[in-house]
Amino acid sequence: MLETIPIGLASEVPLGASKIFESDGRRVAVFNLDGQFHAIDNSCPHRGASLAVGELSGTTVSCPLHGWEFDVVTGDCTSHAGNPVERFEVHVEEGELRIEIPPAVETPPVKDDGVHRYLIRYGALGWVAWFGSIESVECRHKDRVVVNTSRGLELGEVLSSPLDGRRPLSVNAEKPTGEVLRRASEDDLAQVKLMSAEPPGLLDACEQLLAAHDPTVDVVDFEFLFDGKTIVLYFLGEQLPELETIGEQLSKQFHFEVRFFPLVEPPPQAGGCGSGGCGSGGCGTGHE
Repeated sequence: MLETIPIGLASEVPLGASKIFESDGRRVAVFNLDGQFHAIDNSCPHRGASLAVGELSGTTVSCPLHGWEFDVVTGDCTSHAGNPVERFEVHVEEGELRIEIPPAVETPPVKDDGVHRYLIRYGALGWVAWFGSIESVECRHKDRVVVNTSRGLELGEVLSSPLDGRRPLSVNAEKPTGEVLRRASEDDLAQVKLMSAEPPGLLDACEQLLAAHDPTVDVVDFEFLFDGKTIVLYFLGEQLPELETIGEQLSKQFHFEVRFFPLVEPPPQAGGCGSGGCGSGGCGTGHE
């Protein structure tokens, strides 16, 4: 059976307005449409932005971050099917807003899955994600490590490690993005320094090809991956099929694998440890 909990006063949400209420550990977006109150989970399932501060048009609210659209009456995502937000039935009792929620269910303890987890900062843009390893890697906060991501081998910086004593060794809910292979050696660090310079003429050649194919794309940075064979070009603009063709042309001209990645959105995450992923392979497979 559902239980009803108070979240605030109806007078706090004028006609046509919305407001975030927090109660019982929940953040709920409440909308007043022609005197009828509707409540949905405040967090957009895409990146977690607040829906209560989005633009409301009719019964549709647009996420302020990336424009995903949701029907505040049903909770359905009308722009990206299959991504609804939780909807709550709203009651007004003596001027007080109350929502119906399912009864609390006791969450079973998380089992130790045998994966050691590390919070790693990686990439030229400083992305942060959880990485894993089957065997414990001797590394601590601020150590440099070699990691395997969806893009290949990269150098990362440890932000949190099981050896720092901040988190249990293995009992975590986060699914790893990739694998921690080893603590970076002096030779590893020296190799990265040698790969810091732009191949002469690469960006100029890239700009010429973009001008001919898609002048709306602007390359703003580049990065060598740890394999020494792959160059990532970070760009602003829409990721169009033409970029793959340009990458192939540049690869042939400069004898590197040239790949384009958007500057604002992180690249798609690979499956993590325990899922058969961790970049191009599973943990414990001995990637070198």
